[in-house]
Amino acid sequence: MVLNDTLQTFDPKVYAVILYMTIEKMSFCVICLALASQALFSISPIGTQASERKPAYANADKPGSDSAGTTTGAPVYDSVSRAGGVTMRVLWTVSGYVLGKDSSWSENEAKALLFKPLDITESAIIFNNRTCNGIKFERTMVTTAEFLAKKSLTAQDLGIREEKVQIIKTTCDIPGFQEYIRLGDGRLIAPINGVFFFFEPAVTR
Repeated sequence: MVLNDTLQTFDPKVYAVILYMTIEKMSFCVICLALASQALFSISPIGTQASERKPAYANADKPGSDSAGTTTGAPVYDSVSRAGGVTMRVLWTVSGYVLGKDSSWSENEAKALLFKPLDITESAIIFNNRTCNGIKFERTMVTTAEFLAKKSLTAQDLGIREEKVQIIKTTCDIPGFQEYIRLGDGRLIAPINGVFFFFEPAVTR
């Protein structure tokens, strides 16, 4: 009887408030669980990402070279590559130069090319407002000293220490890019009018 009397005199508004607070708390818990689940399944192992990340120019010596170390076709490290599903591309910028003994350019003419951009794709070279399309590439590993000796230079003259370098020959007629050097760190060296220009790589997305 006491319980029935209590229920009869209980204000319905109180029921409504209690029910509203209960539903609100349950909704909050459901949202928290959903967010926690989403965060848990979206996290990737940090170690895996770090180990899979490679420079776009690292693939210099791919399978398919002949016994002399010569490979024909587009240079893989100069073309578009993929890292973690994101398209990445290597561009270069003139970062320095060395005047050769037979240079026909002055210091000021060489300085004018500093910071000029270079773009090399699978079939094109773009530099100094000129473009070569539909070109072919041939790559060969050579002894640094022997190659530079033909140009009356030494590795010390250019400030490089590598015993072997990659020589890239192309069908492009832009000065400096019929034959240029690729170093192990991704830099390029192109001879233009007796001046040896260094190109620093930069990866863009």
